Amino acid sequence: MNYSSEEKARLIKEWSQSGQSAWAYAKEKGLVPQTFARWASERKKANGGFIRIHQRKITIPSVSVILIEKEDLKIKVPLATGVEDLKTIFQALGAIK
Repeated sequence: MNYSSEEKARLIKEWSQSGQSAWAYAKEKGLVPQTFARWASERKKANGGFIRIHQRKITIPSVSVILIEKEDLKIKVPLATGVEDLKTIFQALGAIK
């Protein structure tokens, strides 16, 4: 099947937003992966060497403390605690039996 320039551009744009590899995207769409890779390469050259790849947004829960547990003891340490203070905490935990 022959694809117009517009169809190729649409597929390449859709792929760039999919987060998939070019190979996986081509297979999913029923395209020959080598042909799709050639289209992407030609498009990249036409755009001065770049194809915009959109990042996926990943939501990471906000963490403000580190929880340290030893047996029944639980200590919440602020994430911004310095290395020396953490060493002191761990040394103290080592002394607890």
